[in-house]
Amino acid sequence: MKIGYRYVLAWLPTTQFLIWLKISTFAYQYLECHGDKGLPLPCMWNGIDLQGWIGAGMFFGMILFWFSLPVAAYISLEIWLRAYKAKLDAGGH
Repeated sequence: MKIGYRYVLAWLPTTQFLIWLKISTFAYQYLECHGDKGLPLPCMWNGIDLQGWIGAGMFFGMILFWFSLPVAAYISLEIWLRAYKAKLDAGGH
């Protein structure tokens, strides 16, 4: 059974947010961005401090992933129910 393009499109935003979160987490560890609230150490890459971008990526990636997860599940269920109803209307079992 083929995976329909509708399912792929339904889960695409969730997958992108998860990838965004994983890349930000990897960059945080790779660039050794450590510190506390009083004295954060900069995350330097080619002379550019990326700490703000990495922190925003981790923060928004996590929030948007958890918001998009139930939305993608609902859309997938809706697609499946429409296909199942069409199959039953066509006389399938």
